[in-house]
Amino acid sequence: GSSMGVLLVLCVALDARPRFARSAAPAAVRVIVRRTIEATPRDALDAFWQRTWLRGGGAPLPSVRLDVYGNRATRVGSVRTLWPLGMVERVDHAAAQARGARVRYSLVQSGALFAGADIRHTGELRFSMRSPGGTAPSRCELAWSVSFTPPRGSSVAFWQRVTALAIGGAADDLVAHVRTRRPQRTLVVRAPLRAPARRAWREWARFVWSNGGGLRVGPVPAPPPIRFGARGERLILPPGLVEQLLLQDEAALEHTYAVLNPGLLVLYPCSEHAGVVRFRARGRGACLMEWVVRLRPRSLGVPLATSVTETVVLALARNFARELKPEQAWAQSVFGTDSDGATLAWAWSGEA
Repeated sequence: GSSMGVLLVLCVALDARPRFARSAAPAAVRVIVRRTIEATPRDALDAFWQRTWLRGGGAPLPSVRLDVYGNRATRVGSVRTLWPLGMVERVDHAAAQARGARVRYSLVQSGALFAGADIRHTGELRFSMRSPGGTAPSRCELAWSVSFTPPRGSSVAFWQRVTALAIGGAADDLVAHVRTRRPQRTLVVRAPLRAPARRAWREWARFVWSNGGGLRVGPVPAPPPIRFGARGERLILPPGLVEQLLLQDEAALEHTYAVLNPGLLVLYPCSEHAGVVRFRARGRGACLMEWVVRLRPRSLGVPLATSVTETVVLALARNFARELKPEQAWAQSVFGTDSDGATLAWAWSGEA
C-alpha cells in the first residue's frame, strides 16, 4: 500500500539482500516521484486514504491491517501493519486546504526483513493545485518523497532503484484509481429505537457486527460472520465480503467500518464502501440511530450496488430495531411502516 510495503515485497521476490562490501556509514536513499492527478488536492488525499493507506493499492501483495484509526478528521495517529512482513507505519501529520494537502508518515516497526536495522524511514505526500476547476477539470500535482538509510552492507544504488519503482507503482495506481473513480453515493437511514443510546451502541456491535444482524439468504438464515484477526475483521459468506470495524468511539457513540474487498468477485461492484453508525439520545430511554453509508459504484454497477446496499442496510436496521423492542408510538413515515410499527426513513444523495 505504501512505497515501503511494495518495496519490501519486491525485495523478497528478488532475494534483494545481496552481500556487498560493507561501508561504515551507508548514504541515505532519497526518492521523489511526481504525478498529475485529475482531482482537487482534498479529493486526491481522500482517494489516498481509501485506496492506498487502507487497502494497499499498488502493492503486488496488498495485505493491510489497520491497527489504529487515528483522528477522525485528519487521520493523524493512524497506524497500520503491512503483511506478510510485519512492517508498521504511522501517520505523523496530515492537513488539507483548498489549494494543497500534505501527509507525513514514518516506519515505527521495521518488520522481518529489516529486523534490528535502524533505517529511519519517512515519507511525505504533497498534493498541490494546478487547475482550480470551473470550465477546466480540476487537477493537482502529487509529489511523493521517501528517504531512509539502508542496512549496512547493502547497495544504496539498488535500494534507490527499487524504491523509485515501488513509489512509482503506488503513485500510478492512485492516478488510475482517481481517473476511474465514480461519483460518491450516500445512503442515510434513520430509525428511532426504544433503548438508551449507550445500550444501543453496545448491542449493535453484538447483534449486527458479531452475529450478522439476522440477515437471510432467501428463506434460509444467513450464517453468522466469520471473525478473524484482532482488529475487528469479519468475513461474510455469501458472498465473501471482508469488512473491518475501524473505530468504536464510545464517547461519541459511533461505529465506523469499511468493506476491504469490494468488487465484482464478491458481487458488489464498488471501488469504495464505508459506513458510520451513530446513536443519539432522545430522552425517556429512547434514541435515534443514524446509519450513513458512502460508496462509489463502478461503471455500470450503480443499480446493483445501490440495490444491494439499500436492501442489506434496511434489513439490518429493521432487525436491530425489533431486537431492541421497537417503540410503537412513532409517527407514520412517508417511506412506510413495518407491520410491527418499526418506522425507517431513508434517502440517497449524490450523482447516479
